[in-house]
Amino acid sequence: MVNVTPTLAQRVACLVAYDGLEPCELEGDERDMAYELFGPVERFPAIARAHVFALCGGRAGKTYVLGALRLVHGAYVRDLSSLAPGENAVALSIAPSDFMRQQIINYQLGCIRSVPELKATIVAPRYLKDYDRPGSFSILRPDGQTVAFEGGVSTRGGYGGRARSLTDCLMDECAFFQDAAHTVNDQEIFKAASPRVLPGGQMIAPTTAWAKTGYHWERWRENSAKKIQEEQDVGAPKNAISIHASTTTLRPAATEMVERERSIDGENARREFDAIPQGSTPLSFFREEELAPCFDDSMPWPLPPAGYDGAHPEMKTAGADFGFRSNSSALAITHKAAGQVVLANIEELRPAPGMPLRPRATADAFVGICQLHEVGGIMADGHYRESIVENLGGRIGLVDAPVTPSEAFIRARSLIRNGVVRMPNPKKYPVIDRLVRQLKETKGQALAGGGFAITLPLWPDGSHGDLAAAFVLSLYQFGGNVAAATAPKVGTEEWEEAERKKRRALANQRNRGKMWT
Repeated sequence: MVNVTPTLAQRVACLVAYDGLEPCELEGDERDMAYELFGPVERFPAIARAHVFALCGGRAGKTYVLGALRLVHGAYVRDLSSLAPGENAVALSIAPSDFMRQQIINYQLGCIRSVPELKATIVAPRYLKDYDRPGSFSILRPDGQTVAFEGGVSTRGGYGGRARSLTDCLMDECAFFQDAAHTVNDQEIFKAASPRVLPGGQMIAPTTAWAKTGYHWERWRENSAKKIQEEQDVGAPKNAISIHASTTTLRPAATEMVERERSIDGENARREFDAIPQGSTPLSFFREEELAPCFDDSMPWPLPPAGYDGAHPEMKTAGADFGFRSNSSALAITHKAAGQVVLANIEELRPAPGMPLRPRATADAFVGICQLHEVGGIMADGHYRESIVENLGGRIGLVDAPVTPSEAFIRARSLIRNGVVRMPNPKKYPVIDRLVRQLKETKGQALAGGGFAITLPLWPDGSHGDLAAAFVLSLYQFGGNVAAATAPKVGTEEWEEAERKKRRALANQRNRGKMWT
């Protein structure tokens, strides 16, 4: 009835997981595909059919075909005889973000609108226009029962799975569920909603791969008969149906796109499109073979502020990692010129035993280097922030690093993998060799809920990846958040105008009774 033509894999997934067919009841290509999706399973226990855990490649139709359309079907066919008088059932979709939640609602509404007979069943919101995109809507079934299509966001805890009866419940991309405090909450949401699904309904949890940890992975693994990694223990269906499908399996038309992305970043393609989650143990974050193309034997060191090879820098950034007692303080200056991001200078100040670094002297040294390169701001994390601001004395700005440290490391690695980062040969300069060693020893570990943990090397001399941290923050700023613009020289017209703006802003704040420092 709905004008959707599923691929072979999408059709077989629905026949087995939703329509109740057993793999052994299929024939030919469909039976072969069932073994590809579910592993060597002939029949599923009846208890397993209430929960479906799908580990699928991205951009393959899992949210639309396996999720949104399934809830549309259930809304019209579920037995609602157990509802209390006046109670309405809900087809509930939960997603990691409000955008994704709304996208599911849009899919469902678009599907119903595409069929005149179904479009006529929409009863709320009233006077709904074809171009409207409401956050929820309701249908009136031929039996007189009303079903509401609603969505919730896991990060806000507003999934609304309690105190209502659900025709089905979709937990889309549940490997990335976190609440507002960044606590992984997929298990709590699943357990709250599952008992409220009406007879015949299902809890459906499709997601792209992330880490071999978390509720989705554990339930998928213990019910999967398909081996996707050498070290994986193969189970058998017990209390859920497990599906595994790469992007190209579910949607062969995406093959060209997948291969293009694989040529750019094979590791990401393995997770994102082959649906192979990352290991739960820390692994090297910056690989030697990825760093090697960055080394330039011809680079002068340190790089002149005006750049070299006739390429005048278009943009300059500074990243710093401050430490005074046991850790070093490090500063990295990076230039962008002619499509390349070049490490122009990197300095490390190390405390001597019993002689911690002095914050003022450290700030003076770093300010001098920044002013030489005409960089107006240093990006650093929040440690020692008040002391750093005080000792910088307004000579240059302090830009806050991203709240999630892994964000900066991931962006820096992306630049390195894209082949745009250059630095001197580490064999020539001890400080570059020290930086590269720290990068190679940096570990990354995928966490449940879409998080990522970065572990910096701790060396006997007290260093804690300080050079690597400063370098990463200098690279991070080329992806969007840019450090403060170059400060105008004192006494110039630009400086006078900037000072006038500051005074006007201060006066405005005072007038509103909101004095600030």
